[in-house]
Amino acid sequence: MEVKRQMDVLDRRLAESEYLGGTQYTIADMAVWPGYGALAKGLIYEAGEFLQVAEYKNVQRWTDAIAKRPAVKRGRMVNRIVGDRQANCASGTRRATSTPKRRTSSSSRIQLYNDHTAYRASR
Repeated sequence: MEVKRQMDVLDRRLAESEYLGGTQYTIADMAVWPGYGALAKGLIYEAGEFLQVAEYKNVQRWTDAIAKRPAVKRGRMVNRIVGDRQANCASGTRRATSTPKRRTSSSSRIQLYNDHTAYRASR
């Protein structure tokens, strides 16, 4: 029942604002959405009916809004299990339980950090 309580807390918070942190999409949404978004759509644990996830209207709205974001769509295409990239992105297919580790050179990581820092400074 702890998950049901957490879903209720999440739903009440999302009744007050569009996203968890307020009016803007933040790291909080990025961290919470994969697990609770999938749970809200009944994609994990086959517990959707038991938890009555459809009752959490604000969580459903939030889950749908994040799933429509272009970056989230691209990420879901990359993390698909099998099949057509576009179909998996649109249908809400479950993610793989483990994703292959990608090696990134230290110079690539530094470049990504620099790009991110420059982007944040320009905002």
